[in-house]
Amino acid sequence: MRYFIVFICMPVIQKIVSRLLGWVTPYLIPLFSITGAASFWLSIFGVFLKQLIANCLFVMVLYRKERYLPKKELQTNKPGGILYFAAVGFLLQFIGIVCNAVMAVFLKKLGLTVPSSPLMIPQTVWQYTAQIAVACLAPAVFEEVLFRRFVFDHIRGYSRASAVIFSALFFATAHYDFFNFPATFLVGLVLGVFRAGGAPLLYCITTHFATNCCATILNVALENAVIASFFNRYLILIFVLALVFILLLLPKHKNFCISSEEFCSEKQSYIKVLLVNPLFYVYIFCFLVLGVKSL
Repeated sequence: MRYFIVFICMPVIQKIVSRLLGWVTPYLIPLFSITGAASFWLSIFGVFLKQLIANCLFVMVLYRKERYLPKKELQTNKPGGILYFAAVGFLLQFIGIVCNAVMAVFLKKLGLTVPSSPLMIPQTVWQYTAQIAVACLAPAVFEEVLFRRFVFDHIRGYSRASAVIFSALFFATAHYDFFNFPATFLVGLVLGVFRAGGAPLLYCITTHFATNCCATILNVALENAVIASFFNRYLILIFVLALVFILLLLPKHKNFCISSEEFCSEKQSYIKVLLVNPLFYVYIFCFLVLGVKSL
């Protein structure tokens, strides 16, 4: 289970990269100031560097004997499928907003602080483009290769149900974020169902990318007081409409269905394997510690 090594080491590597960036930032400011808005470009550069080193390069090293992104995973016979999966991804973000709203109420009752968005607000076309590429596209590719290819395909050897549930669980916990855990877990479940039904990685990346794009757009839009007021007033209606549209869009093909017999079958022995793996407990400990610090 090499992916547990990835999960445990990712935040450590990201922390090291952040420290290194902190040391060299005074030397980088003059360079980034040439384009204006040095703080924005330094933030984008830092996010990209952490993703590149902690996610992409580290995974490629651990899985160097396997093809990172096979050609068949990028092929599709239905060009319209891209729009379909993008629509699902876009709608999933609205479901995530409701999940976050519920979590915000829960955290406030516990006396905990609701974390703010780490993304800076772009001001120019170039900044929007950079943020979409770094905060939307890059993680969609890196994370889908890790979770819906290596993690999912490994667990699928036990059962499809295990693959869907545990890949979603690991996808959510690997973000080390209590606040966004329910929304991330929901996205992981939907992507897992797509993958279980035979969807190529291209479709999973498309859905993930659309979800991230919607979050970026809303992050900017909700800075407007009128739009923010509208969202707060009609949040439940938005949630219901998004849920209805997702249910209408979800495929009805039998390959996407997981029967109760399969869910409860003897093949689902992944839990037993998980419980005797010491790295699993190290990972859960890291999630609890870093998850609390994220609040």
